[in-house]
This record gives sequence, structure tokens and C-alpha cells, in this order.
Amino acid sequence: MDQEHEPRIAVYLDYENLAIGARENLGAAFDFANVADALAERGRVIVRKAYADWSYFDKDRRMLTRHQVELIDIPQKMGAAARTRPTSRWRSMPLSWRSSGSTSPRF
Repeated sequence: MDQEHEPRIAVYLDYENLAIGARENLGAAFDFANVADALAERGRVIVRKAYADWSYFDKDRRMLTRHQVELIDIPQKMGAAARTRPTSRWRSMPLSWRSSGSTSPRF
């Protein structure tokens, strides 16, 4: 596929919920490799971010950094209100994109 017209993908992971869900429902640790492989078939991943209190996920941190995922630390003591606040990048995106129904921003 022509790289200029290749879809660009941004991945934002609520890692704590993914890890807990995988452990409780699949009986295994969450493996980002499967996600990375599936996304690579669909386009070019330009942003990879995972949010969690990383003090609980030491092995997972290493696995994600091998896949070039940026780890955003959200300590448990911050509380739910701070954890759900949008990132500054989201707030800085034009309202026209956020309300257009588009599934991805144009960079």
C-alpha cells in the first residue's frame, strides 16, 4: 500500500482494565503482540499510549516498551476524576474534527 495513502492509526490503551480482563476472562496475561500484528495489517500505527498505575505491572511495562508503547503513569491515589480527564492533545484538537464523526484525526 502506498505509504502516503496508508491509514494512520492511534492506539490508546486503558491498560489496567485490559490486564484485569485478560487475567479474569482468559486466564492469561494481556499480550500486545496480537494487537500490534492486527493493527499492522490495517495501517501505520503512529501513536501508541497505554495508561495505568505502572507500579502494578512491571513485566507488562517491559513487554509494552518493546513494542514502542509510551507508558503514561496514572497513580491510583489520583482518583477517578483525574484519571478520566482528557489529555491536553484531545483538548487541543479542533472541535470540527471531534464532532465530525471521523474515526481518526488528520495530522
